[in-house]
Amino acid sequence: MASNKLRLAVIEGRWWEDYNTSVRSLFDVLSDILIRTPHGYHYEMFNNKDGFRDVVQRIGGKWGFHYLYVAAHGFSDGILGSDGELIQRAVIRNVLRRVCQTEGSKIVGVFFGSCDFITEENASFLFDPEEGGIPSIKWIAGYSTPVHWLDSFVVDLFFWNKYFRRRNGTDLEKIEHVAKAFTTMMPGAAEKLGFNIYVRRQGPSGGVRSIL
Repeated sequence: MASNKLRLAVIEGRWWEDYNTSVRSLFDVLSDILIRTPHGYHYEMFNNKDGFRDVVQRIGGKWGFHYLYVAAHGFSDGILGSDGELIQRAVIRNVLRRVCQTEGSKIVGVFFGSCDFITEENASFLFDPEEGGIPSIKWIAGYSTPVHWLDSFVVDLFFWNKYFRRRNGTDLEKIEHVAKAFTTMMPGAAEKLGFNIYVRRQGPSGGVRSIL
């Protein structure tokens, strides 16, 4: 890749109190292979709802990232900060909407590396303008079931590698390319782990469309 930046921000909640497990090593390897430096993405941790809001608003509004990867324990109604506080889906939507309305913000894709959170209902909730959703975001990806940390690690690496290696095309064309790669190369993994990618459904009815 020509650029020395992936335009990706990775934010993470602490997984376990007694262990230093982190997704950071995944993105160090990915960045090093793709653009020959492990520093081609931005990384921060968040402790609670206020920390999540601060990090997303700061990096999304000022630094021109196109993609956001959120790694944390998840549930059907939200994700957890490092201190165990539940960050509800309405808070997540409102933070993303506020950032995307900020001048200079370019976030077009959000991946939640979290158990249970990205159901079709939640994807629609995040997208739907009538619910206060975020019209500038083109795609949302994540898991609708409980997933083993290492299993999701492999899927996440596959996803981002395919996305960034597609150098040409719009963001929607790139995400369709990723979906096709899953269909041909990892169909069982996506199905068994409840992994999905959603884009906004075109037309007056609104809603979301799964592309896997």
